[in-house]
This record gives sequence, C-alpha cells and structure tokens, in this order.
Amino acid sequence: MKKIAFMILPRQDKFEDAFLQSVRIVCDQLLLHFDGCTYYEVKGRSVTDPRTLSCVKIEVAVAEKDTKKFLSVCEFAQLAIGCKQLMVQLPSGEIQFLEGKEND
Repeated sequence: MKKIAFMILPRQDKFEDAFLQSVRIVCDQLLLHFDGCTYYEVKGRSVTDPRTLSCVKIEVAVAEKDTKKFLSVCEFAQLAIGCKQLMVQLPSGEIQFLEGKEND
C-alpha cells in the first residue's frame, strides 16, 4: 500500500531561478521513480527564527518498501537547492530533518 510522503524545500531567494529549476528536476525524479507528484507553495516558521519562510511542499505516494529510494531523491533535492535542513515525512508518517550544507 502506498502512503503520502513529502519534502518541504525552503526557497533560496537569492537563487530563485536555480531554485525553480531544481524543483522541476526533483519533480522529474519523482515522476521517474514514483509516477508523479504534487507540489505547491507553503509558508513555514520556526521558534528560533520569527521570519515567515516561503517553501515548496512536494508530495508523492510511496510504498514503505521504497522509503530508501524516496530518501535518496530527498537528499538529491537538498543538495540541488543547497539548504541547511530539509524536512521530510516518510511513508510511515515519521518526520525527519536531513542535515546538509547551505549554499553561500
């Protein structure tokens, strides 16, 4: 059985064109591996940062047996947009924060 998994990609304002291109590439990867996805604009906030952060949420139907494949696409997305932390929800419902290196 497939369940909804998602990733939330924080916008990198200074790299807007590159960010949008990365979202397209990530969606292409999800299309290739999982037959499609849905994405839309969302807003995020943090206790440690009072600013509202513009993000793109990408949802996809994933079988639990394909969790590793989904995580590999998430890691690719994180590298592509160059964000420090990427929030993902696995098909099990578990939330993870992938740590990475932020673009300068």
